Amino acid sequence: MEGKKRQRKSRRITLEQARAKQGNINFDRRPDRKERSPISICTSIILTTLLLGSILFYLFHERTKSTPKTSGKPPINEQGLKEIDMKFKTPPVEWTGKLPKEVLREFREAKTIDDYLKHLDHLDKVEKDARKFFSVGPGSRQKITGFVRLSDLRTRDETTYIRLRAILESGYFRMIFMRRDPTGPKIDFDAYSRRGSHSWDDLLSGETTEASEIRLGMRPDNFYLGEFGDDTIWQSFRGFTPDNEEHISLYIRIDQMPASLQKIVERNLTTRVTISLNSIRESHQKKQFEVNKAHQFNWLTLPHRRSEKTPLNE
Repeated sequence: MEGKKRQRKSRRITLEQARAKQGNINFDRRPDRKERSPISICTSIILTTLLLGSILFYLFHERTKSTPKTSGKPPINEQGLKEIDMKFKTPPVEWTGKLPKEVLREFREAKTIDDYLKHLDHLDKVEKDARKFFSVGPGSRQKITGFVRLSDLRTRDETTYIRLRAILESGYFRMIFMRRDPTGPKIDFDAYSRRGSHSWDDLLSGETTEASEIRLGMRPDNFYLGEFGDDTIWQSFRGFTPDNEEHISLYIRIDQMPASLQKIVERNLTTRVTISLNSIRESHQKKQFEVNKAHQFNWLTLPHRRSEKTPLNE
């Protein structure tokens, strides 16, 4: 018929019609997943377990390789001690005493106080303190299980020391400095015992206001508080000892700091040092101390306790 528009037939279909064409598929839910067989599931679990086990074994093995053992009773490394004899250089003197490895073995296996004392340097100066240390002090309760070789130390007076860590049964360590002598290597007692005018517990107690001789480890810190709150006047350090987790805070006036300590700050290094310290007002109650003198940058016996007069080993 003319004048009437031709109506287009709609191609839209209802949901019911679509379902009819697709075989009554339910569009309101996802298609059913194919069920996995029990064998496939077990295989996946086994492979995952093996993969995780391999990763854990690798991590444990790497950690074991990189971490030295510090407990138990490992045998002395004879090859390592032999190398000490070969590498230890001294001025030409007549050699009549025991080899370094023999001294280390005897020191480790010492049964009596005299077994320790016969290997100590400057015995006429340190005997009284050494007898107390090995009879009723920490030395009477500590057993050496092994040694770790460190680089040699050469002092200003051209004396060379073998340096080692003596690993203790507790897992902690002590430092051994051995000076070669015509009668045999001698072990520095003050360095081994970390002898001081006060104990570490004294410094932590909040009651000690000064100490004339303390052997400790020291590294740069960033803790400024109380009497030491101005970082333009003070350089902060952390003081610590190998067998105690608690530390003390140390401060040195920047305008009085020696060049050797300035290098340690610039490079953010850790050093072993023998110092004198004191409290400012009540700072000792917060375990904060001023370092008023750095005697030397190692733990060796100070000159006034030695038999011979030698310069400071800075």
